[in-house]
Amino acid sequence: MESSKNKKSRTSASNKQNLLRAIPQVDEVLQWMSAISNAPVQLLKQSIREELEILRQNILAGRKIKKTDFYSGLILMFNKKLELLS
Repeated sequence: MESSKNKKSRTSASNKQNLLRAIPQVDEVLQWMSAISNAPVQLLKQSIREELEILRQNILAGRKIKKTDFYSGLILMFNKKLELLS
């Protein structure tokens, strides 16, 4: 008989995999960002990649993730990069 701890662990791992699969591709987010900004594409891509990596790390660490956290984090990171260029 499987213990509840093993079931929870397996469910958690399965949930993490589902969340990781749900992460949008860089190009998908780039289309959205390009629609609201005329910043250089390379800057947008770099910001997107960095924020997606943070999202992956948070999922793997078991932290609760909200969709709004990802987009707000992306916008904040992007704005910081723009400020550095100004």
